This record gives sequence, C-alpha cells and structure tokens, in this order.
Amino acid sequence: MNRRERKYLAPLAKGEAFAAWGLTEPSSGSDASSMRTTAVRRAGGWVLNGSKNFITNATFAETTVVLAITDRAAGSHGISAFIVERGTEGSRSPKKENKLGNAR
Repeated sequence: MNRRERKYLAPLAKGEAFAAWGLTEPSSGSDASSMRTTAVRRAGGWVLNGSKNFITNATFAETTVVLAITDRAAGSHGISAFIVERGTEGSRSPKKENKLGNAR
C-alpha cells in the first residue's frame, strides 16, 4: 500500500473516516460534462477554482473528492478527481442541510 492509500483509503475502508463527493454545481447540477470548476497545475500541486453544492457529508468529512476540468478540449475525458482535505486554504463547508437519511 502506498502513502496516499494509507493516508486516505485505509481509514475510509475501515470506517474510521468519512469522505464527501464533490460533483454537483449550482449551474450544472450533477451533469459532469457541464461543470465549470477548473483545476490548473501550479508549482507543487493544483489550484481548483469553482463551487460545488449539495455535497453529502461535507460538513463532517475529513476529505472531499472534488471533480474539476483539467483539459476542456478533451470534453468529459478532461475531468479529473482531486482529494481535498478539510481545512485546505480556500475551501469551506457551508451550513448543514437537513436531508432525509442523513442523521449525523
């Protein structure tokens, strides 16, 4: 198991951590091919720019897998997934929405 698998996957698989899925956007809903969030490679990593909404578990998840466009010319094949840790500069979790089946 590599470093990232030990850090992210193992705690999730053991039920020791929660994660969220960041796909839905205010302007495109859950239509990934219409998303506007972008990611650009910069020195030492990536810069994501955009907004997501209706992210289940976002208020308490340790990490969120955020989808973003990395190659607009490639269409839906130019979408990549990024692990964003809680507290990452520029990210925030808004108020918890009361949704059916989400008791936490």
